Amino acid sequence: MDEIFRVVGYQWGKFKDRKSGEIVTYCNLFCIGEFSGEQGEDRHFNGSKAVKLKCVDHSLFADVKPGDYVEFSYDRGGSVKEIIKTSPPAK
Repeated sequence: MDEIFRVVGYQWGKFKDRKSGEIVTYCNLFCIGEFSGEQGEDRHFNGSKAVKLKCVDHSLFADVKPGDYVEFSYDRGGSVKEIIKTSPPAK
């Protein structure tokens, strides 16, 4: 939990897989964050980055709204398992 993001939206739902016929659920969070690390000869960045994060369950969104600043903890598969509200990053 070392990056701070600003929430811009979220979505969840389910659909029927065309090949298997199974019902597939999805849960995504969309955020804006700052680039981290150092620029170098082979790495350049400017501005902010937009990210789409897979979440374990839509119940995580109960206390989160667009505009909130948040940090995350992840499960072993890389999905967000906890959303922690925080203050905006220092400039």
